[in-house]
Amino acid sequence: ESKWITNEKSRKEVHKLRNKLSAIMVGVNTVIKDNPELTCRLEGGRNPIRIIVDSALRIPMESKVVIDKLAGTIVATTELANKDRVLDLKKLGVEVIIIKAKNERVDLQSLMVELGKLNIDSILLEGGSTLSFSALEDKI
Repeated sequence: ESKWITNEKSRKEVHKLRNKLSAIMVGVNTVIKDNPELTCRLEGGRNPIRIIVDSALRIPMESKVVIDKLAGTIVATTELANKDRVLDLKKLGVEVIIIKAKNERVDLQSLMVELGKLNIDSILLEGGSTLSFSALEDKI
């Protein structure tokens, strides 16, 4: 289950952002550790598209972002990912985007281009240290 590291006021602000923006992005470690829903919990709010960055396709098939249909889920992975797992995710209704690997990781700049093609024009990055560092390093 998700662990809160913030107070009620800041969580409410996050949900306001989730309501406004096209998508929310986290790394696979967040999904593995917290099993979050990544939804907007404001009354009448809309859920953003959930983007999971997962270079090695380690996402648990039973995770909430895979199983529930509260919002669309996109998993961004590399050409190094297991093809059978790609097919399994697609069968569960998850969109999988294959991005060329950069140092064995998803190239975030290339991912932004692909997400733009899907009309995703605003993203709330809620990732942990690994994804946040990669985003800063890739200047996105």
